[in-house]
Amino acid sequence: MDDDKLALATKTGARHGINTSRESLHQRLLELTGGLGPDVIIEAVGLPQTFRSAVEEVAFTGRVVYIGYAKEPVVYETRLFVQKELDIMGSRNALPEDFRQVLRMLEERRFQWMTP
Repeated sequence: MDDDKLALATKTGARHGINTSRESLHQRLLELTGGLGPDVIIEAVGLPQTFRSAVEEVAFTGRVVYIGYAKEPVVYETRLFVQKELDIMGSRNALPEDFRQVLRMLEERRFQWMTP
């Protein structure tokens, strides 16, 4: 929903951005994935609607990784977990050294999408 963040994502290698205030997340993801949905969704916003959307939009046998924290309870349609055979994971174990390593890699332009 934030054009500045979408522009930054594009600048750092994202091929597609979806501003959900202007277009349908569901329709756009179907277009981008040939009707299947993404194999992996990483939720890093921490809103109940983005927690739900991750499970709703990921492909069958897909993986959802939660990084963000929802500040209120999240209600799910739990049948999707089973029907879609999803892997749902949480990840928040980064240490300060992990961030320093990523910053060094950025400075050294070691990510594949970065041009020399």
